[in-house]
Amino acid sequence: AAAARRQRCGLDVGTPLSSHHRNGHAPASARPASDSGMTTSSTIKILGVPLSQPVRAVLWSCLAKRAPFAFQMKVPGAPGKMGTKSPDFLSKHPLGTVPVLEDGDFTLSESGAILCYLARKHGWTDLLPEDPRRHARVIEYLSWSQRNVREASTRLFGPYVRADLRPSAEDGDNWKAHGQAIVGKAVHLIEDHWLTRHTFIAGEEPTIADFSCYEEIAQLGPRFGDNFDFAAYPRVRAWMDAMAALPHHDAVHAALVTLGPLEPLSQLDKKQLGAKLAAATKDGMAAIDAARLANGE
Repeated sequence: AAAARRQRCGLDVGTPLSSHHRNGHAPASARPASDSGMTTSSTIKILGVPLSQPVRAVLWSCLAKRAPFAFQMKVPGAPGKMGTKSPDFLSKHPLGTVPVLEDGDFTLSESGAILCYLARKHGWTDLLPEDPRRHARVIEYLSWSQRNVREASTRLFGPYVRADLRPSAEDGDNWKAHGQAIVGKAVHLIEDHWLTRHTFIAGEEPTIADFSCYEEIAQLGPRFGDNFDFAAYPRVRAWMDAMAALPHHDAVHAALVTLGPLEPLSQLDKKQLGAKLAAATKDGMAAIDAARLANGE
């Protein structure tokens, strides 16, 4: 059934993984170390961290389509040489965000632009359809999501994992209720607009719109952060299950599994939170390396 789903979704590129590599996980003994923060070299390089939602959307698309890439760790908001605030990073990428794509002498920021570039470069017409209407629907979603679905990360994920994004003590827990209301409006529209016509956002096959959307809202669901209730959204739940069945889902989200539920993170001090984030990042990098290895890179 899983193989049939991959073939139906246009993602079954190359030889299917063996059972012990299901969802991109290789045995622990086959996983290369990621202590250097960078995988082996290839033409395309992706900069970011596996806890970043837009970074995961790009990584998952590449892994699902078996596109070779190198992954170099760059930590959002960090000032050191591994961070996006370092002078070296900003000199090359003045927007100061992740993901960043480097393809020879060409660099690109913003996950939507990167996903479109990769789809055009590699001919992923399943992930970015050539049909004008389906193509436009994908772009419509990506444009709409920036001030809607993206709020899931800025309101209900970021404050738990980045101390610099946490509201002041005077706000109490008001920011949580406010975030729940804003994210709820976006999820409601996914339920009653985007998923009413088709199984996926732009048709009966997943596109880059689905990869992008999943990374924002699924991180809040019961598989991972568990701080948003999806009980009232049956279409969204069915769609998340369909996305979770796609190749390399588990590898791309290993960092979120290690991170665990989000609410307990608010009780950690800076040192404890840093250790938790470091462990999640390490596990995420290792899982992505293992998925690349399973793809034959």
